[in-house]
Amino acid sequence: MWIGLAIAGATLCGILYAGWHKARKAWKRGHRETVAVRDAILGRDAVVDTITRREIMPALPGIGVRMASQESQMERLTETVELLAKHQATQHELERRVDSIDERVKKLEDGMVERIVNKAESTQALRVIETALRSEPPFDIADEDVYDIDTDQP
Repeated sequence: MWIGLAIAGATLCGILYAGWHKARKAWKRGHRETVAVRDAILGRDAVVDTITRREIMPALPGIGVRMASQESQMERLTETVELLAKHQATQHELERRVDSIDERVKKLEDGMVERIVNKAESTQALRVIETALRSEPPFDIADEDVYDIDTDQP
């Protein structure tokens, strides 16, 4: 009987130890998760070694600080995108204006070339007229064959 009671006591102690061990692990895991959640939401100070005063883990800002930082970054990003859109619109307008100016310059150059050609042709025509005016009539034309310019009669 005493042996059975000793075995029952040892078994009970083993069961209590195993239960305590499992409960303790669950408690530590729950405590770690609670601390992690609290640190994520509220933030924490930097962890510093008390002997060397060296920072082991940097400070972790709370969710409010991090969200404010994200919001300010999003505002800057939005402003940058708006500025890029304005610059793109300006760029398109400038490209349109340059194309218009290119067309106008092309028309002016074409007109200038045409004027130069016309001037050369006019100069040549004037030289021909001047040569004709300075030349003397041929000797074989008889005086009776000459027409009177004013009356168109011989």
